[in-house]
Amino acid sequence: MKAPLKRILATAIGTVALSALIPMSSAAAISRTECGSRTDFLKITNYNGTASLCYANSGERSVNIYDVDHVSSGNNRVDVILGGTKYHLEKNRSIVDIEGLDQELTWIKIY
Repeated sequence: MKAPLKRILATAIGTVALSALIPMSSAAAISRTECGSRTDFLKITNYNGTASLCYANSGERSVNIYDVDHVSSGNNRVDVILGGTKYHLEKNRSIVDIEGLDQELTWIKIY
């Protein structure tokens, strides 16, 4: 009777110890989606307007999107790192590359 109780307690203590080691962080629920004709997504246009990527749902994500021409927040508050600089966009705002720098976007966060 004592051996099974010790095994149960050891398992419980081990489970608590392991769960304390796992970092508590919010899940990155941000997801890539088809743009279609919708304007409410975070939309990133690159390669001189020939390609577009859209993201939905709150969260954050590291990305490598090259030759970015335009970033539109859609119906979202957004932070992005573009060309090494962090930008914050309120709803329905944009960043447009008018200088032709075609910078890399490396991180996005949708609130």
